[in-house]
Amino acid sequence: MLFSSWSWVYIGKYGNRAFAPPTDKTVDFAVNLGDSLFYYVKKGRSNKDAVDDYGSVPIGVFDASDQWQPTEDILPRHWISEGLVPVTNAAGKAGYADRQGKIVIEPQFDHAEPFYEGLATVRVGSHRGYIDRSGAMVIPPKYTHASWFENGVAIVVDPAADFPQVIDTTGQVQNEIRTPIDFGWPKAIGGFNEGGLKVYLKVGPPDKVHISGLRQCGFLRPDDTWMIEPKLDSVSFFHSGLATVDVNVPSDRFPTTGSFIIDTQGKVLKKLSSQSAWLEFRHGLAGAQHGTSYVDRQGNVVWPPAPKPRR
Repeated sequence: MLFSSWSWVYIGKYGNRAFAPPTDKTVDFAVNLGDSLFYYVKKGRSNKDAVDDYGSVPIGVFDASDQWQPTEDILPRHWISEGLVPVTNAAGKAGYADRQGKIVIEPQFDHAEPFYEGLATVRVGSHRGYIDRSGAMVIPPKYTHASWFENGVAIVVDPAADFPQVIDTTGQVQNEIRTPIDFGWPKAIGGFNEGGLKVYLKVGPPDKVHISGLRQCGFLRPDDTWMIEPKLDSVSFFHSGLATVDVNVPSDRFPTTGSFIIDTQGKVLKKLSSQSAWLEFRHGLAGAQHGTSYVDRQGNVVWPPAPKPRR
């Protein structure tokens, strides 16, 4: 989806479509949930009524395929995975619907994450557990943090344990993560991604970890060894073996600052333009976080940035 003040444009497998943005000027942007399903977000996200446990509260839905026809008062809240989309009802309870908006798992949870490998993280009260596709709780809600599953493992934080734990799909502990990592703000943390867990390592005073160079990112393996050492200022998730990274402090691996494409071994494949903050690869392309430029897997610009309008 492309946005401007006078037109919104959808480009995807259901064809191209241009339409006028909402006339009341309350919509800020749209969030892509996958399979051409989007929800609208209203402006003023600092307003407490515009933000909840998921982030920005949707005020509408756009479906390029016109499949979304819910029979209940629900809104999609997270990306579609394994054919199901997390939704919330008017009472704020979370459940799951299919691509058409038909309820599959009744809204009953306080938060619901997408399914991975047949399991999904849900929050009941202040704790998180895992359900299967029938909605049955298969790993009890006892964690303060819980990730998705990849290759049969997830990372969780059990308040009764001394360290974060790697568990299997039965809830059995496989390993501990003793590296002093920072999970950031989400309680439903990201899981292992193509073999590595994206984590932040605090390298400065707690009140200054937001400053570039004092809170660095890397990827940990399930055995608590570094897949990519934490020397990155920011990094996307991996897709098909590639990620984009931003480096503000030079090192042996990154002798210059800027944005780069790396593989899962941390090898630099291409230095990107000076325009920093590139998004993760999707369908073979990575987009600029603030702009309209796209690059392919080789780092070639396939969609140049739009020229600035004349004043």
